[in-house]
Amino acid sequence: MVALPRFDKPALLLPKLADKRITAILNKAGTLGSDLFYFIYSDEDTALCIFATLNSTIGALFGEIYGRSYGGGVLDLKVYETKKIPVMIDCKSLQIPTKIDSLIIAIHARIKAEEYLESIKSTKKGQPGILELEARKKLEEAVESEKRAQKELDEAVYDILGLTEEERRQVEEGLKELQELRRARTGA
Repeated sequence: MVALPRFDKPALLLPKLADKRITAILNKAGTLGSDLFYFIYSDEDTALCIFATLNSTIGALFGEIYGRSYGGGVLDLKVYETKKIPVMIDCKSLQIPTKIDSLIIAIHARIKAEEYLESIKSTKKGQPGILELEARKKLEEAVESEKRAQKELDEAVYDILGLTEEERRQVEEGLKELQELRRARTGA
């Protein structure tokens, strides 16, 4: 009889594929993921630093630089490429845990708003119901809240790295250009 190996519970799960940007998942539930995730093992403090880096615009930029793309414009990160992404921040120097919590809450709110909208969408084309209009408004608000939380995390990471306003702008513009280039190359 062959037994499957037992894995320790990873601190983070990192999807191997990403659409818009890489997104690490802080594994507070202590779950195991499928083969579509990389398992990242570390202590809690280091996990927060890795999470903050990978979920920041800087992390997304490095993902675009080191990753690859095939059909459909999806970003694909291999293990050796993921290991190249530097974790450059000291999470104790600013309020990173608070920024992380805000981003996680905002992401959950957006996901719930998306799910609710899908559950009440009208089956008649071009005729949204009153509940659907309200759900769309709540989704827009949730998306804006997530953008604000993302910006706050980015600003905290930029502050730790000591980036000037011009350098911050260059990081954000560089990410947009690389994402557009990836999608254009693959016809997505």
